[in-house]
Amino acid sequence: MYRRQALLAGVPTHLTWERYCGFLDLSTPAFMQVQRRRLTETLPALAKSGIGRTFLDGRNVSTVEQLRRVAPLTSFDDYRSFFQPLMSITLPEPPIFWAKTSRLNLDQAMIPYNQTAFEHLMDGSVAAFLLAAADGRGETRLEPQDRVLYNFPPSPYLSGMLAQGLTALVRLRPVVDFDEAEELDFQDKVALGFERALRGGVDVVASMPSVLLKMGESFEQRSKGRSALGLLRNPRVAWRMLAALLRSKREGRSVLPKDIWKLKGLVCWGTDTGIYRDQIRHYWGCDPYEFLAITEGGILAMQSWTREGMTFVPGTNFLEFIRESDALAWDGTGSSELTTCLLDEIEPGERYEVVITSCVGMPFLRYRTGVLVDVLATEDEAAGISLPQVRPCGRVHDLIDIAGFTRLDEGTIAAAMRDAGLSPFTWTARREYEGPDPILRVYMERNGRDETDVVVALHRSLLDRDNYYRDLQEMLAIRPLRIAVVESGAFRAYASDRRARGVDLDRQSVPHINATDEEIEDLMLTSRALVEAAPTLVP
Repeated sequence: MYRRQALLAGVPTHLTWERYCGFLDLSTPAFMQVQRRRLTETLPALAKSGIGRTFLDGRNVSTVEQLRRVAPLTSFDDYRSFFQPLMSITLPEPPIFWAKTSRLNLDQAMIPYNQTAFEHLMDGSVAAFLLAAADGRGETRLEPQDRVLYNFPPSPYLSGMLAQGLTALVRLRPVVDFDEAEELDFQDKVALGFERALRGGVDVVASMPSVLLKMGESFEQRSKGRSALGLLRNPRVAWRMLAALLRSKREGRSVLPKDIWKLKGLVCWGTDTGIYRDQIRHYWGCDPYEFLAITEGGILAMQSWTREGMTFVPGTNFLEFIRESDALAWDGTGSSELTTCLLDEIEPGERYEVVITSCVGMPFLRYRTGVLVDVLATEDEAAGISLPQVRPCGRVHDLIDIAGFTRLDEGTIAAAMRDAGLSPFTWTARREYEGPDPILRVYMERNGRDETDVVVALHRSLLDRDNYYRDLQEMLAIRPLRIAVVESGAFRAYASDRRARGVDLDRQSVPHINATDEEIEDLMLTSRALVEAAPTLVP
């Protein structure tokens, strides 16, 4: 499927770096030149497609300014009728596969991927892996035959297609063969990958941060006492474990994954990566490397070797931005009246929704991704990068609005949970009402602490983490936080039940933000079932 020559074998490192990571050397004016050129090149084919004719209403559009003036902003609903196998003739380029996606507030969908878009996705993936294993500009430790542990959802999710294409292109070795992994559910695949990595080693791990933390915690518990002795009985694991046991004993702690493997890179995605950075480093011995990707647009932005802010990728999508206040104020009508700005107009300290127009034959035209980014700075002076630095902070619909005064995202609440000494995994939060008053209801598992103490600790953490939440109390005298306690193990049992019923992987867990009434009802039913199943102590 990927037509380009395999890398890292007989190709000078500096040429590979320049080809895939050279965008980090662009100035903002040069970035904008690439953006304009790429969009201008793609407009003729886009205008002739069924999608182009629909959104451009037959008008001739050949410049960036004309497109922004004529074309409306679009949402996923605008494309539903086009995303059917028999409607491929309406697309700018024919698809070579359909990628599965599931987003909050959207029904599950299959999105068409063409050859050009897939190759650009792979180019971005190569760049991310090179940078994840880099110590500085032009210095990457990634090599052919490096072993990679992928904890990605499998194909037809785009992440599964990415893993297979990247392995072939860079000649990496998956710890678990893809054909074998396809036959396993996600939890079994993670467990098998962990076991294989113990035996054969691993150089790069690509995973969701929550999985990394759970693997670290599980390994720490498993390495204690008899579990550690059991690992020593396996001759292929014993030498790794002995060295790790000696290392951890010198430091007076349990064995951790970092004692077993010295990773070249740790690739993560998701807004909670930054929240758990310290814990991931504790377990795995290196900072996670982050990139921002969506099924509709591929890789949008990625970190440099510094693992700080992210830099947008110029050639795959033409980028526009909507200020957060405008994005949230939109009432569902008149979308074309929303004002956008370009990359050279975004301002540090502001938050924006990302809008994309595909430059690689994908069907999305001025598409509101829902992705929100904080603009950190106009450049990364320490790394010598002269492009705006951003940090993903969630999605437009993944916010909890209380009284129009504060809009809490998953990252803020997760950080507050951690600061309050509460589980970073077993919680969900949403806006509910007590009479006419909006409240922030956080559902969390029983943890042995007094409920009043938990409310006070979490409220205090939210005050420290979010200025607007603090203003809500100080200016309006509102304390919106409420706690709903569910039985210990309820979140795990909820996921297990849905997995057993064949629910798709991305729908198995309770979402951290804005769970539906049905999801909350199922969680509470699961909690009650655990209470009823618990043995009764007879005096």
